[in-house]
Amino acid sequence: MGTNYTIPAEQRAKIAASVKKANADNPELSRAKSQRQRGKPSRGGHTTSHTKRGVSKPETCVFCREEQESGQHG
Repeated sequence: MGTNYTIPAEQRAKIAASVKKANADNPELSRAKSQRQRGKPSRGGHTTSHTKRGVSKPETCVFCREEQESGQHG
């Protein structure tokens, strides 16, 4: 698999159905996964939202604040 590999649509559909079924069968599992991710923003989401679009909101973005603070102290 290279960096440009994409999962075929049929396979993605199977995976999605499997995840939905697992979450429906065990709502506590879904809640636990959600709790684990809470408070952990995605660096990839930051790159897409800010860097590629040229938008920067350091006062509201965890990653922008981290970069700003490390730049001031380093």
